[in-house]
Amino acid sequence: MAILNPDFIQNNPINTIINRNINFSSGKENDLIAAFEFKFITNHDKKFQHEIDYDFSKLSHAQEVNLKYMLVFANTINNEVDYFAKIKDTKDINIVYVAVYEENNKKKIKIKRYPDV
Repeated sequence: MAILNPDFIQNNPINTIINRNINFSSGKENDLIAAFEFKFITNHDKKFQHEIDYDFSKLSHAQEVNLKYMLVFANTINNEVDYFAKIKDTKDINIVYVAVYEENNKKKIKIKRYPDV
């Protein structure tokens, strides 16, 4: 999901705005105000690591975006994986991991931010 700069919308053709093909990307800074990548994890599995790595790569290479966010939600901590443990440089990407789970018949919430703040 992205929030586009109104000037970008005003001054570019529709192919550049919808950007379904990387060949139409403007590549200019500030064209996008913010970009978001979301993941919802229902079962911790290695397949999510690949998807999260791919989304992180997309955000880290998005030069035209001012604010970058990756939001990962989980409804379990069973077999939990630290999907961001190998990331040394978050490249100005704000990452938030939220797990909502049950423990001793009580709802618990775990929130972790990267980089740690």
